[in-house]
Amino acid sequence: MPATALGSEAYGPLGQWESRDGGFRIVLIEAPSPLPLNQSHGWRIRVTDSQGEPFEPAALTVVGGMPQHGHGFPAAPRLSPGKRAGEYDIEGMRFHMPGAWQVGFTVIGKDGVPYEVRREFVVGALPPDQGQ
Repeated sequence: MPATALGSEAYGPLGQWESRDGGFRIVLIEAPSPLPLNQSHGWRIRVTDSQGEPFEPAALTVVGGMPQHGHGFPAAPRLSPGKRAGEYDIEGMRFHMPGAWQVGFTVIGKDGVPYEVRREFVVGALPPDQGQ
């Protein structure tokens, strides 16, 4: 499924993550919509400071999983720098079953302090026999 650049507002609750202190944001700028079930796909994100300017963290990681099931992604997504300042490509995103998922990012700033942001959302629909 091809990725579509829709603007962060088109992704609803997935469109933007903001650190608790407001020091940085992660904006989803490209991903398949709707998110595919059990298909590896890519995302493009932009990391910005509180003013919306590109932010180059000392380190950036992505994690995810299904907290209610106690497991992570079936394989670790791979992050690589994008073509523009503050942009990163994430390959290998895969939500292998329907239900509530969580994706999180850890951003380590130039000060060496790690900041985490996480978001929960639902992918796919639960089978009728499991939705009751």
